[in-house]
Parts: sequence; C-alpha cells; structure tokens
Amino acid sequence: HRPMADRISGFMITLQDAARESGSEIEINLRPISPRQWMPATFHNPQQIAAKLPKGLTLAGFSDAAGEDFDRGRAGWGGEAFYPVAGLTNPLPTARRLTGRFSNAAQQNSRLIVSYDEPDVLDFNLGLYEAFKRAKPGNKVEMMQALRGYAAELAGEQGADDLLEIWLALDLISNDLEVLDFGPVLSFGPILARWINRPLVPFPSELSSEETEYYRPFLFQAKGEEQANNLIDIQAMRMFEGYGARMLAQRVYEMVMANLSKALRLAAGLQEKATDPARSAEWKNMINRLTVLRSLVQTIDNVIAYQALLDLARSRGAEPEANPVLGTAASWDRQEIQRLARNEIDNAVSLKRLIESSPVPLIHTAPIAEYETIRMLGPDLPAQLKNKIDIMNRHWLDYNRIYTVPNM
Repeated sequence: HRPMADRISGFMITLQDAARESGSEIEINLRPISPRQWMPATFHNPQQIAAKLPKGLTLAGFSDAAGEDFDRGRAGWGGEAFYPVAGLTNPLPTARRLTGRFSNAAQQNSRLIVSYDEPDVLDFNLGLYEAFKRAKPGNKVEMMQALRGYAAELAGEQGADDLLEIWLALDLISNDLEVLDFGPVLSFGPILARWINRPLVPFPSELSSEETEYYRPFLFQAKGEEQANNLIDIQAMRMFEGYGARMLAQRVYEMVMANLSKALRLAAGLQEKATDPARSAEWKNMINRLTVLRSLVQTIDNVIAYQALLDLARSRGAEPEANPVLGTAASWDRQEIQRLARNEIDNAVSLKRLIESSPVPLIHTAPIAEYETIRMLGPDLPAQLKNKIDIMNRHWLDYNRIYTVPNM
C-alpha cells in the first residue's frame, strides 16, 4: 500500500515525463474536490505534497518544490454541466472567472489555464474568451455588458437580448440541477446507471441475459445483481431513494423545465427570424440540443419516481386480487407507475428519432462499439433505445403481478 503522496507524485510525474518524451511541456494542477459533509478530505497535507513536486506540477495550487507560486486561474467552459449533451454549454461560469482577469494587474501577471472543451464548441469558447479580453469587464455589470456584446456578435443586435436570456436560462438550469449533484446528475443517472437506455420494468431480475447484455456490463458500481437491478443504486449511494426523494427530484424537474421551455421558445424565435441559412441551421441545432437536455431531465424524473413506486409496492407485501369485483378501478399507484413507464417509452422514441435525424452529434458517444465504457455511451445508442422500448412493451403485463387488474 503506497502512501497517497507517492501515488499522486508518481502519477503526475509520469504524465509530465511522457509529454516531454513526445516533445511537449505540460503543467498539472491536480485539484481535489471539496469534501461533502460525509466525505474525508482527499489529501490531509496537500501543501507538503506540492512542495516536493517538480516544476510545473502542483496539488490544489500550492507552490512547487522551486517555490513558484502556482496561481494560474482556471477557465473551464461550462460544457460539463450538461454532459452528455454535445455542443451545449453554459457560458456564465467562464464569464464569472474571466471577470477581473483582464482589468486586474495582479491577475494579468498570473497565468490562466484554459480548456476550450469539445471541438463542437471550440469556436464559441474562443470567441467568448476574445470578447472578454477586449471588453476587460471588472464587475458583474460590465460582465453582463460583455456577454451581451458577444451575444450581438452571434445573433445580431435584434437577437442579442434573446440569446443572452437563453444563456441566463441555461445558467439557472445548471444551478437547479446542482440540488441533485452527488456527482453531476446528468452523468450519474443517464450514463453511469444507464438510465438513458435501460428498461423500466416491474421485475428487472427476470430479464434475460439477452435483454440486459447491452447495458448490464457498464453498471460498474453494482456489487451484485440486487444492486444492479435497483435503478437508484449508484456508486453504493442511494441518494434518490424513497418517496421523499421522488418529490424533491420532481420539484427540481419543475424548475428546470420552466427555464428549458423558455430557452426553447427563445431559440425557436431566433431561428424564425434568421435570414442567413447557416445561422438558421445553428439555431436549429441549439433547439435540438436543448430538446436532448429536456429528454435527459425527463428520464431522471421518471426513473426516480418509478423506483420509488416499485419500492412502495414491495414494502406493502400485498398480493393483487385474483378476482376483483365488477367496478374495481385501477389503484392510483398502478395508474401512476404505468403513466411513468409510458412517458419514458415516448421519451425514448422521441430521443431516438431526434438523434437519427440530426445533421450534427447531439450526444457524446464512442466512435466505435469497442470504445463504449462506463462513462461513454456506445455509437449504437438509437438501437439501444429501441431495445429499451421493445423490452418495456414486452413486459407490460408484468404490472398485473404487482397491482390488481381493474375490472370496469
């Protein structure tokens, strides 16, 4: 068992040496996440570890062995907030980090590490950086003016206000999703737990190996089949368990959907007013990406609610009536769980059609099937969505084994 300090040092030094052998020089600032209340600190002595690292390597921004201050600043570009949606970014976090960067002498003399993120938002992010470099905003008011100026570059004066409102809506969406953040919820649920493509069925343990083979190998966090069959068992956490969690997720869903609807309406208006075909196509792509985000948020709400209802039914331990009398209506929970299942089937159908019809990628997927991983969906996602739809339809009568069949 190697000490954490040795493991971290060896990891970063190996990366730096490999880059040097390929003719490049790199700097690494390994930033530990801020521990939540139940988490121990990742490193107990980051300053001491950093002090032993070679030049260009540090931990949590502390000075390296040469005593060099590693004040680099960081400008991530907001795409991580909506991963796995491709090409959809929230520019507000970057705008906040860049505010004061070009107007403060001390910050100007420090180096800024910039990641321009994925290729399909590279031009957008470069443009944002250059716009702020020119405007040099020093406070929030000037930041909003700089953002509005950049929006005018992209949408013209007539569309600048609407585009800025879309960005502000995306920022609110990102902020609201953080309520469910035990790790980015769009990754933890739809990707790590494969909510996006796995079926919602009453008896997941009864699915055949042929029905689970396209998603089960990627549920890496499951200790066994019991955990794998529980939709909300993610990395040994059940943070979305129970009916109270369902209601919390539902409230987040309501807030997110309100801002998503606003963003979609404004984007549709930009497309309608666009006279340049290329610009019109860009607004259409934005609409499609926002629609994918809406689909993922819908799935999150459906899955958490579905598992809560399954758990509620199992906790009762009651068998369905074998011969319900005439006039027996469907119970509220039978109606609700089937509504959720039908909603998720319709959602998967719409997502499949959207992915297949889009001229640009809408979801990050591996280039070939062999590269699908626990954190990366496969290139055959539309086919996997069809599997999900077919399996859910095939097991529709299984609800009769949990709930009394209505006799009306």
